Amino acid sequence: MKFKNLVVLALVGLATVASTNSAQAARLSVLGALSTTQSGWGLESSPMPLVGGELTFGIGDYFQLGGFFENNFISFQGGSGLTSSVQFYGAVVRISAITGLYLDAKAGFDKGEGSDTGVGIGAGLGYRIPLGFFADISPRVGYRYLPYSYAGVSGNFSRSTLDFGLLLELKLF
Repeated sequence: MKFKNLVVLALVGLATVASTNSAQAARLSVLGALSTTQSGWGLESSPMPLVGGELTFGIGDYFQLGGFFENNFISFQGGSGLTSSVQFYGAVVRISAITGLYLDAKAGFDKGEGSDTGVGIGAGLGYRIPLGFFADISPRVGYRYLPYSYAGVSGNFSRSTLDFGLLLELKLF
């Protein structure tokens, strides 16, 4: 079977699932979280705020695909009071096989203030709680690995973060 035929077959199967599972949904989401940071260059591990947003399209609550943007605030060790931030943006995939429970995966670009752009990955686990027909709230735990570098500077600038937060989803249609 040719690749083209497999793609058509997959799209027909997806359309069938969509028609039997109350159609497609677009969601606009806002994420607020506290994030702990592990790093090779002396960042605090105390919780710092993380904020972000997503726009996803999918088949009901079962599958979503879209884009995201997150801004993670960070501060430097030693009580210097210096702060910075790292942006992480790209594609998100969310899958739910059990009502309410979902897994998501993120891949995209990360950029710290003054740094070169890197490629990062992330994963999360959450539970969707309905707030009526048009909104859901989801407690969520997530992990990110965000490597980046500075031109002409050697060293490990990669960060790993673990965050605990809430995802508020508004169903657009």
